[in-house]
Amino acid sequence: MNKGKKRLLLCPALLCSVLLCGVLLLCAGCSKKMAIEPEKTGEEEELTVWTMTGNGNDLNTLPGVLEMEQRTGIKVNYQFVDSSEAATKFSLLIAKGEIPDIVYLSLTGGYPGGMEQAIEDGIFLDTTELIAEYMPNYQDMLRNHEEIRKGVQTDSGKVLIYSISGDDNGPAAEEEWMGLFLRGDWLEALELPLPETLDDWHTVLTCFRDFCGAESPLLLKKNGMFTCGAFVTAFDIQPGFYLEGDTIKYGPSEPGYLAYLKLMADWYQEGLIDANFMTNGFGLSAPAELLLNGVIGAGEISWTFTQDYFDGVYVTAVKNPVQNRGDTPYGEKLKDGIVNSLIGISATCQKPELAAAWLDYQYSREGMELNFYGIEGESFERLADGGYALTETILKAPEGAEEALKRYARGNGIGWYNWKVLEKLSPQLEQLVASKQTWAANDYSRCLPHTIDFEGSSDDASYQIVNALSALVTEKTIGYIIGREGFETYDSFQELLKEYGLEQALRWYQTQYDCYQSR
Repeated sequence: MNKGKKRLLLCPALLCSVLLCGVLLLCAGCSKKMAIEPEKTGEEEELTVWTMTGNGNDLNTLPGVLEMEQRTGIKVNYQFVDSSEAATKFSLLIAKGEIPDIVYLSLTGGYPGGMEQAIEDGIFLDTTELIAEYMPNYQDMLRNHEEIRKGVQTDSGKVLIYSISGDDNGPAAEEEWMGLFLRGDWLEALELPLPETLDDWHTVLTCFRDFCGAESPLLLKKNGMFTCGAFVTAFDIQPGFYLEGDTIKYGPSEPGYLAYLKLMADWYQEGLIDANFMTNGFGLSAPAELLLNGVIGAGEISWTFTQDYFDGVYVTAVKNPVQNRGDTPYGEKLKDGIVNSLIGISATCQKPELAAAWLDYQYSREGMELNFYGIEGESFERLADGGYALTETILKAPEGAEEALKRYARGNGIGWYNWKVLEKLSPQLEQLVASKQTWAANDYSRCLPHTIDFEGSSDDASYQIVNALSALVTEKTIGYIIGREGFETYDSFQELLKEYGLEQALRWYQTQYDCYQSR
């Protein structure tokens, strides 16, 4: 791409930004109360809400949910699916045309072509005017946070509804919750310091193999890379599309990718990487049984598992490696940020104003308390400094604090998603939070903003190109690491990327990013 050539982009979002800001300024005195008073209609109000949940309880019976019904005057009938089935069940909803009033789109894969297409196809409503009139709490968040304002607005100027991540005090991005780990007890026994450089890591993994009996010292993800970008970012690139200044780059097409593959291939031949990594079916975190059985010594893990286990086993979080001591460690940011998952109001909803008002209550402090802390005096107490503390009933429950709180509070992401609550549920809180802070020390400035809806683009051809590129990169990455593909074919691989449409994908991402910046 010619970095010296500047392009003029006429984004509809830019033309709408002044209007949006004007609407938001009208909400300076937003109240936590609902914009509609259902009890004044003289009839029972009901809404159906479709959501995925890992709660394990019937959401319709939880004390927090029932108390919200009392306060709002709206009976909510929750239809909930397990997160593992969300995508399939959502597709069935669309196929049958039976769309509930409110749909939480997390882990559904979204609508083909994105929300703009879903609105055009009559699946969901354009919520721009509903937000302006019936959602003052939500608008207050938009007005005070540029990332939220830009993230919830489409390129055509529509304003959408998203769940908003926050802590006890309001919108706030969660610190990185997943990253690189190693067996801290092994490191201590070997009297080795935390590895910083690639050479340090080679030493540690070799010792794990030779002295600790690890069959697979490093558990690599099945696509040959880590979600957090570990190891590949040491070569001044990211695993996929990323920013260099304001220019979009693609890691596998940059010179550093060859160096990464050669390193991984060497380690694979030395027995430092799991021999069957390409068939591993685990998700975000390395399986605990492999960790506890001494099969693996390092890999990628969620912060909730960076804890002390039995028999002296403990896990230590570590920053991504660098080539030279003192270099900046770079990471690949997970898709969280402040703007989280999309929420749609069905085009068949009989009372969209009521749905919008109920959704807005989820962004109020009252709504957050009921959704994430439950009932004051039973599951939580307010503190003098404005914070919250879980009660002894929750903290000392035989089944554990997390399960006990699930009996009181809904806890999923509709509205103000309070991730801070999760940090209060573990007896090893200090150690777990320290893991998130360790990973937060990686530099994420090369990552694209997660509020850009690349995957929801109506440009199906470009989306298909990106998918094809990803599949090709996975196939070749595995091939080079395990030796199935010789490095003499690497130039041909780079030509294949171009044949698959790399330049078109780069232009598409650049246009999306430039338009986002213009909002």
